[in-house]
Parts: sequence; structure tokens; C-alpha cells
Amino acid sequence: MGLRFPRATATVESSVTAIDKRRDTLKCPSIRTNLNLCQVATTPMATQAERPSVPLTDQAIAIIRSMPRTGRYVFPSDHHEKHVPFRANALTGVIKRDGFKATMHGMRTSFRNWGGESVEHNFRREVLEHCLSHRVGDEAKQSYWTADMIARRRLVMEAWANFVKPITKQPSLKLVG
Repeated sequence: MGLRFPRATATVESSVTAIDKRRDTLKCPSIRTNLNLCQVATTPMATQAERPSVPLTDQAIAIIRSMPRTGRYVFPSDHHEKHVPFRANALTGVIKRDGFKATMHGMRTSFRNWGGESVEHNFRREVLEHCLSHRVGDEAKQSYWTADMIARRRLVMEAWANFVKPITKQPSLKLVG
């Protein structure tokens, strides 16, 4: 999804039970990731609490709420009777069907360039890279960087979501009389 930027496999394998409605976050499934703090999530036995969280924006939450619940996956395949996630390359198909000539990797590149060029927001490089599940710094720096930066990443992701899919407010009704 272009409204949050974990890797495609993490997106498609996300379970409905991984959504923390109180914190508006999604716990990543136990899969390979490039984030140092996510290394615990590379083992199949990682508990739900140990898995990294991704902040969800209002737009992402609205999309998730609008989808029918047919199984355990946030994004179930509609081509199977069994409850399976859609394939990772389906994200590229969605982008193309919406009329864009892009790939998921291109969306991630666009996000990183937008964040780096944004004079209005002046985001820190480390936060942008963390949003993309990238490691930052050498081994020594990574060993001391243990925070998940949820609050900072939420600010970045909200700004990006407002850039690509602005929230439209319903016009207020005025009484005339």
C-alpha cells in the first residue's frame, strides 16, 4: 500500500488480529525485514509483542474499514475460496489498474524522494529510512538504535498520506433563513 511502507510481503501477509486499534498500528508478520529492530521478527517464533509496528494513517484505517472481512488477512485474495492473502505482485497490479505507470518499488522511491525534498516538513533521514524498513548506520550505530520511532514515523506517514490522498471533509450545511 502506498499509504504505509513496509515491504510488499509484510503488507499482504498482515493479519486482522495484528491491528492495534487503540494505537492505530499494525504489527508486522514474522518475515524477513531490513530493519535492525525487526531482526527478532525473522524467526518464526517471534511473539506478537516482539514484532515491529507500523503506524496507520487515517486514510489507511478508512481503507481497511471499508473492506469486507472474509478471513484472517487484512488484504485477502478475492480469487480464492480459501482464505489466503493476495500475492505481493498484486500491489503492482492495483497501481497499474489505477492508471499509474509505476511499481511498488517506484512508489517507495517516490516516498523517499518526497520526504527528502520536503522543505515544509524537514523530516530526519533516519526516520524516512525507518519508514522504508531500512537499516541506518554502521553496526555500532545500529546496536544503539533500539527505538521504534512510532510517533515520528506517524508524522511522516500522515504527511505522505495527506499528500497522495488528502482527506476530504464533508461540506458543512448552513442554515439559510
